[in-house]
Amino acid sequence: MTDRYEPYRAVARDASLDAIALVPGANFSRLFGTEFHQNERPLLVLVPASGPPAAIVPNLELGSFEQLGFDGEVFDWRDQAGYQAAFEQLARHQPLASIGVEGQVMRVFVDQALRRAYPGLAVHDAQKSIAALRLHKTRQELEAMRGAIGISERALANTLDRVRIGMSERVIENVLVQNLFAEGAEDFAFSPIVAAAQNSARPHAHSREDYGIEAGDALLVDFGARAGGVCADITRTFFVGHCSDAHAAVYETVL
Repeated sequence: MTDRYEPYRAVARDASLDAIALVPGANFSRLFGTEFHQNERPLLVLVPASGPPAAIVPNLELGSFEQLGFDGEVFDWRDQAGYQAAFEQLARHQPLASIGVEGQVMRVFVDQALRRAYPGLAVHDAQKSIAALRLHKTRQELEAMRGAIGISERALANTLDRVRIGMSERVIENVLVQNLFAEGAEDFAFSPIVAAAQNSARPHAHSREDYGIEAGDALLVDFGARAGGVCADITRTFFVGHCSDAHAAVYETVL
């Protein structure tokens, strides 16, 4: 039977660390094959370089956490008492001198709780090595990616069929959202962006309610479906009605 924790153990061993800590996010989801919501309550999975994993879980989330099939010691905590005691229990259960964390995901208050529980703990940013594990996709992940892309492409085609001069960016965005869920999206990969004319030149623009698209406008659509535990990310630029020679030259240059 494959040890799903072994790739993370290897990251720890290769960096001469005692353990890797994961919190809800992309790497956590990849390990357990499902999404887990991150909120104001700390939840952490500790994967040591050798030996079984352990976890700190809010008591409120125990029912959901049990569905992950976690096979290690779990230290739960309640809001009334706070979470620090659970970190102290973890420290007694699994002594550590060094740990690798996800520098882009680990929150300050979780880092501080670890340091209080483990005086002198050396905390290293292992984000790059941990995230690199997701570069190697399984067959199931590749199939899920194709599925999410297919949902996104069909939703886009159906949306473009309904675009008309005079529609606002916000209305087009709402049509896109409806089509995404109609095609089977479980959620957004990120908040969709629909921007026209000068607004399309603004990175991560916000859709406007007070601008009706005009003939010749550039119309940018940046979006993606989340489905099967993976995300699609598609950015397309279209021209409404016709494209000027100047716009065509820029478009061809970018391509």
